[in-house]
Amino acid sequence: MGQPKVFIAHPDGSGYAAYANMFLRMGWEVVDTVGRADLIQFTGGADVNPSLYGHAKHPTTTCDMARDLQDAQYFEMGKRLGKSMAGICRGGQFLNVSNGGELIQHVDGHGVGSMHLVVDSNTGATIEVSSTHHQMMLPSDKAVVVAVARESSYKLVFEEKEVDVQRKMPDDIEVLYYDEYNCLCFQPHPEFAYAPHCREYYFACIRNYLGLGA
Repeated sequence: MGQPKVFIAHPDGSGYAAYANMFLRMGWEVVDTVGRADLIQFTGGADVNPSLYGHAKHPTTTCDMARDLQDAQYFEMGKRLGKSMAGICRGGQFLNVSNGGELIQHVDGHGVGSMHLVVDSNTGATIEVSSTHHQMMLPSDKAVVVAVARESSYKLVFEEKEVDVQRKMPDDIEVLYYDEYNCLCFQPHPEFAYAPHCREYYFACIRNYLGLGA
């Protein structure tokens, strides 16, 4: 199959070098067009606009419509060209929304710079991952739940009013897979230098679900 190739969406964004260096260290080639890529990598950033999944905007939500439009263009290109797609943090949340999912707009227990354990739903293995998000994926019924955590004490959904769904949804869903467009949604940050186990798990998920990499 040869060396796998990745196109990193939002190439002019902050943090691009960290994503590129991560893939280079793992033996991938970073390419400058979607057409040459085996994988489109969506990255972290501002919250996804709730209008994209039919919810009102929570007071803690901060959006970047230009970013949403850019990511939507890459997603449509990926669908049209049959490319595998993966998203980290905001990128994973965007792919979840693009596949019919929604978002919990505010959650505790996942603060900047913290680490916690996730449990792989297939193997039962526990993996230490990074955590830098205040929102969380709410999957559609088409999703495969790959990994979950139990860190939060509240999960706030904001449609017409604020609703705490913690009792109905005790698991913190961290990793999802959507088969229809071959999309991996990964909320932790494997590109962080202090999270080697998270990085190893991310590339294991890419191999196991997207069929890419050695």
